[in-house]
Amino acid sequence: MTATHFLTTFLAFALQASTAERGMAVDGDMTVVGLENLTQAEIDAPAFTGFENIRQAYEHNERPHISNNQILDPQAAPKTNTNFANLRLVVVFPFDDLGAVYIDQHVSTGAPEKNQIERLMATAYEVIASGELNVTLDDLNTIYTSL
Repeated sequence: MTATHFLTTFLAFALQASTAERGMAVDGDMTVVGLENLTQAEIDAPAFTGFENIRQAYEHNERPHISNNQILDPQAAPKTNTNFANLRLVVVFPFDDLGAVYIDQHVSTGAPEKNQIERLMATAYEVIASGELNVTLDDLNTIYTSL
């Protein structure tokens, strides 16, 4: 329960601290434990690349993993300006056996700065290192602003 609490709280904080629009948290078995501005139907849709992005983050040991939702499937890559409307920036925060947090946003709305994403990752690692996973949004904000 504590890992799930951490994942869902960190998901809410990552959305609050970044410009991301939606996200999900998965446990170490890739079971969805939290959704923000996403529905089950959306994550079940073939066009949703969230699970593949999480797998890539673990396979390539990228912490955080920054990608997009189109290039995973070269057939879906934008070919015209109208195709860019669906292009999303994807960030995955993998936490070894605990699970991962996935967030994304339309590229047209901008992108969080790399420094911001790295501070979010450092915030999560500080909490994990402390062993106190039962954190609040205020706790995460305190750590984030101190970095």
